[in-house]
Amino acid sequence: MANVDAGALYLASLGDEVVGTLALQWSDPYFWGDDGHDGRAGYVHRVVVRRAHAGAGLGAQLLAWAEDQVRARGRAALRLDVVSHNAPLRRYYERAGFEHVRDVSGDWTRRDGTTYEWHTSLYERRCADR
Repeated sequence: MANVDAGALYLASLGDEVVGTLALQWSDPYFWGDDGHDGRAGYVHRVVVRRAHAGAGLGAQLLAWAEDQVRARGRAALRLDVVSHNAPLRRYYERAGFEHVRDVSGDWTRRDGTTYEWHTSLYERRCADR
């Protein structure tokens, strides 16, 4: 809900049907640390395409739209994070031109007090001039 409240969640539609979403933020210190405040990038989260539209290139279109927004703000890169053990998704982003930057880990505590360890791979794609 934080992305909705911040106006950072975007919907993609075909006609009246919502077919995808993504969140675009302008900082991400949680995963990227000090680099998450460097003003050089936009940060994509929650890229989702409806199963019925998978394979139609909508994910690439969402990422291209996000890159256009990043470039319009004068920033040089699009960054994202992927759960480290999700090899298929990592390959998808690598094929889309994202380069692995580093892996990070940490702990996350739920509201009920349960703590989980997380492992994330950070990726960046330089914004191309179009």
